[in-house]
Amino acid sequence: MKYLTLDEWIDNVKSLPNNKAAGPSGISYKMLKNLNEDNQSFLHAFICVCMDLNDIPDEWKKATIYPIPKPKPFFTNLTNTRLITLLETPQKAFISLLNRRLSQILKNNNVLKGNQFAALPGNSTFELIRMINEIIQDAKENNKELWLLSQDLGKAYDHVNIFMLEKAIKHIKIPSNFIKIIFNLFKNRQNQCIYYDPLLCKIEQRKLGYTFEAPKIALNKFYSEDTSEKTEKLTISSSAYMDDTQWLAPSQNNLEKILKIADSFYKLNDIQVNKEKSELLVRYKQGRYRPKLEPHEPVTLRFGSDLIFIIPVSPQSSMRILGVYFDERNTFQSTIK
Repeated sequence: MKYLTLDEWIDNVKSLPNNKAAGPSGISYKMLKNLNEDNQSFLHAFICVCMDLNDIPDEWKKATIYPIPKPKPFFTNLTNTRLITLLETPQKAFISLLNRRLSQILKNNNVLKGNQFAALPGNSTFELIRMINEIIQDAKENNKELWLLSQDLGKAYDHVNIFMLEKAIKHIKIPSNFIKIIFNLFKNRQNQCIYYDPLLCKIEQRKLGYTFEAPKIALNKFYSEDTSEKTEKLTISSSAYMDDTQWLAPSQNNLEKILKIADSFYKLNDIQVNKEKSELLVRYKQGRYRPKLEPHEPVTLRFGSDLIFIIPVSPQSSMRILGVYFDERNTFQSTIK
């Protein structure tokens, strides 16, 4: 990898967000930003050593998990909470640097082709929102049936299949030393969880799962779609931006075939999907359309190996996708938040 200059490191530190929680050591981003020149040079030299060794210190592999209550009973089960992992800020600054470099390379060299939407520098959700809007409008103008399922990924970045990740990043020719750094971030991690009492108790080391702020974008880019030209020749029946995914089909039967393939992919890559939280928007042909805008009947949908009971979005209501609300009539009364 390219040598890290002091100016590049300082610029990276200045770009870090403020008012973020610190890791186990208590060192915050604000402290890093206010280091004097000598200490900043020392930290820069330390980061350069990490890049040369393709590894990070063992102390950086220790993290604190803070559970935020959900509107459901706790029952001493962490899956019933929303977890925030507090990592050491120097480590996060280091990964932020790597992520900035990787994102810039992916963007400048057009590595992600076609309709692979990801949060690269300068990109936005506009194109994806426009595509969904035009699909709904086409179904309306040409009296087509449309099934649009919006799925919920559970803890989208907590589970990473190391074997598949390695194949994905090697496929786009990521340098071997960069790969070693990423893999060493996942190895021998130790987490502590703050319970409500609030005592600390150690939990089992994660071998495949890791809540990770900086490389979220990168990991999602690699997993979302194949980057080969062959993919571009396939019929596009989905839209995705980060962990926000929608499946589109002309009928229930067609949608279930798509979900069967998707479910096998999720199992292969250890991706959790909250199938019960899926939202369904259905537009029937004019002959089946209810002129009084009555609610749709509940639907039993086969999602891979499971059957889910789902009530389609009412004609008088809407579905939120990337901050924009869509309805089956495409009434242009969308609300952006």
